[in-house]
Amino acid sequence: MVHACRAIPSASLTPVPCWRYTLVSQCRTAKSLGQLGVIYNFRHDRDRTAEIAARIEADHEVSQGWGGGEANLDIREKGFVDATRECYELNTTRIPTNLSRIGDLKDGDLLVMPHMPKQGCVSIHVVDGSFPECYRYEPEDVTHQNHRVMVRQSFGMGGEISARHVTLAEYHAQLRWLRLPVLPIPQYGAEFETIVRRMEVDATAEFRPSALDEFLLGVAVELEKLFIKRVRGISASGGDISFEKLCERLLTANGYRVERRNQYDGVGGDVDLVCKRMRGNTSIFETGEVTLFVQVKKHGDMSDAEGVKQVVAMQRAQPDADGCVMSSADGFTAEACSLAKRHGIALLGKRDIFQLAMQVLADLFEQ
Repeated sequence: MVHACRAIPSASLTPVPCWRYTLVSQCRTAKSLGQLGVIYNFRHDRDRTAEIAARIEADHEVSQGWGGGEANLDIREKGFVDATRECYELNTTRIPTNLSRIGDLKDGDLLVMPHMPKQGCVSIHVVDGSFPECYRYEPEDVTHQNHRVMVRQSFGMGGEISARHVTLAEYHAQLRWLRLPVLPIPQYGAEFETIVRRMEVDATAEFRPSALDEFLLGVAVELEKLFIKRVRGISASGGDISFEKLCERLLTANGYRVERRNQYDGVGGDVDLVCKRMRGNTSIFETGEVTLFVQVKKHGDMSDAEGVKQVVAMQRAQPDADGCVMSSADGFTAEACSLAKRHGIALLGKRDIFQLAMQVLADLFEQ
């Protein structure tokens, strides 16, 4: 992994929309930030980004999905975890158990929302009050964004904080692995607090990628095309040079070890790789080992839902395992994406494979 320095360059002083000052400088309680609490990565339904952003601006509420729509899945209700699992027909209780972390929220905690208000940006929100006062359940929300958390201050809702800013380089590199809805990320607390403190005193502060980053991104796109062309030319499996071997290398470079290969259960479950890593690599709050089931697909156009179905079937026998489909395809079908979202399966397409491979190449140059 390439580590960037933690220094923060001088921020740009370009004008910003007027409503941004309301979100940055004012709050419902009018109290200062004071001592900040625990920092959480707070995922959201990216298909609902615009309406969630509008709700933050108008109501000072951030929304979380898996709320049941017209069903009552209030976190405060007894049996919430099992009811959520049943409502969404989940193989495991991992997602509803994770959502229960909302019950741990305290006044002053920070919620970091990646890709809010738009792709590639990050916004930061200060929780207003401790649970249960900071939580509200919106009944009959047909978009399933029933879980609401009150926030008293928001930063970056004008797109001022880029996930590619040098300050957040390490966070951005690990973001693909932070897949649960509400996940403590104390290892990045200093970086985000630095940004918040800066924006608290300077409403015009911006943390954007540099012009050089834009140039390098263009070069990266060209390299990606060449890389994917070469990868699609090698065998799917077998031998030392294959797409499956490449995926193994990318996984081990990110802290996993391959324990078994080509596992199947005879009733639809089938994975190419069974990997493990220590949970502490992501969060000090989650100890022990985590298992990852990986299905590898060497495709050229779109990957269908078959790989996802195979991983989901394997998880029935081991519900605590994570799941992942790694594909050389341009993308995944709508069915594959919907099924993966429901069961928390990570989908890594050609761009993800390329980005992970560039990290490995950087390490090779250092040897």
